[in-house]
Amino acid sequence: MAIVSLSDYATTLNVSAGDTVLAALQPSIDAAVTRILRYDPEQSSHTEFHPRRAHTHQGTGARGQWESDGTRAFWISRYGNTRTSDVLQLRHLPIRGTVTVYEERGALAGQKSGSFASDTELTAGTNYWIDASEADGDGALLSRSGQLIRRGSSWPDELGSVKVTYTAGFTSAEFAGTGSTGVDATDIAVACKLLMQKMYMTIKATSSTSTGVVAGVKLSERMGDYGYSVDASTAKQLAGMTSNIIGEIAELLQPYVNYGWDAG
Repeated sequence: MAIVSLSDYATTLNVSAGDTVLAALQPSIDAAVTRILRYDPEQSSHTEFHPRRAHTHQGTGARGQWESDGTRAFWISRYGNTRTSDVLQLRHLPIRGTVTVYEERGALAGQKSGSFASDTELTAGTNYWIDASEADGDGALLSRSGQLIRRGSSWPDELGSVKVTYTAGFTSAEFAGTGSTGVDATDIAVACKLLMQKMYMTIKATSSTSTGVVAGVKLSERMGDYGYSVDASTAKQLAGMTSNIIGEIAELLQPYVNYGWDAG
């Protein structure tokens, strides 16, 4: 699977879906977008163990949200700058539907024999709740913050003492803007297409001239029924330039970035 299919890339660039440069670049583009977002946006099931690091606690009951000025992430608390452990930040966004949570001290992130048995499962709405401000068109809860809020107490501070299984991300139809759920993730697909266009044109520009082939990704070229072969290793090296994302692409992806994961 991929965020954008080869056929969609080919349509955008008006080239053949069998173009080997497209195929060589597609995984690198998905990886670049994943690095920016801090998670893979394709819908899938996930299992995580929390907390990932020790936290400083100053009581319970604080509420707030992550904000960004485009370059920095910061936590805004409704009751002042108090950071507590009643908020559990999951990695993948958005959370879709129900979440299963287990809590057990000494579980060692599930590595202790018999850990996270059924009697350690917490109850949604009683022990915790999902920070979900909306539901999708199918009626499933949708949490864009990816946060679980503890009720009545705080999440334990012992590493690996909480296990969470959940589904998160966007479907292929939502990336394409054709989904029935009412969830729009087309900006992510547009960012991928812009990046593909940038990288594809860079590779083409560095691989040939009007007089023929020069050193670059293209190894050989024929004129009859035009075709060429590609040096895959060179293509991957050029794809490394995806770390220098242009501003337009970063702006499209900014609303989907999980800033809370860096500090959670």
